[in-house]
Amino acid sequence: YAGMVVDDLTAAAPRFDFHDTTEGDYIIGLAWSQIATARLGERALLDDLRTQLLGQQHANGAWASSSALPADDMQATALALSAIALTGRATAASQQAATRTANYLLSKQAASGGWPVSATLELPLVDAEVMLALMLSQTAAGRDGVVPGAGTPLAAATAAPARRVTPIQ
Repeated sequence: YAGMVVDDLTAAAPRFDFHDTTEGDYIIGLAWSQIATARLGERALLDDLRTQLLGQQHANGAWASSSALPADDMQATALALSAIALTGRATAASQQAATRTANYLLSKQAASGGWPVSATLELPLVDAEVMLALMLSQTAAGRDGVVPGAGTPLAAATAAPARRVTPIQ
């Protein structure tokens, strides 16, 4: 699978053009493309994808789905953070982006413990993606300046010792 993704990314007429920010679900495509590229050790392509991803981050730490849909998108933001966590945070820019994203996600946690995607809708899939992204990014309380709000379900979950997740090389 990773080989098919990289072949498409480098094709003359790719199905997913990572330079076209108007592509549907652009950020999600960038996130998964980074994971496939890292799996194959395609460092130059991974760096290009990472540059594209970081360049699309909003000042508040969120990402949109694409430039055609510029509003903050909870799912795209969670998957972007997961991709950064899984493919390494070797640069200061990646580390700063991950911290901004974790802070954004934590600030959007509802009293119910989930992460609503709109004023009236919360999706279990997105809740799971956000929780996974936060755990993968090693943002447990007391680490890297990101501390979940006291009394939130995430604060209780992160009080337990975190297991180390090794980024894909």
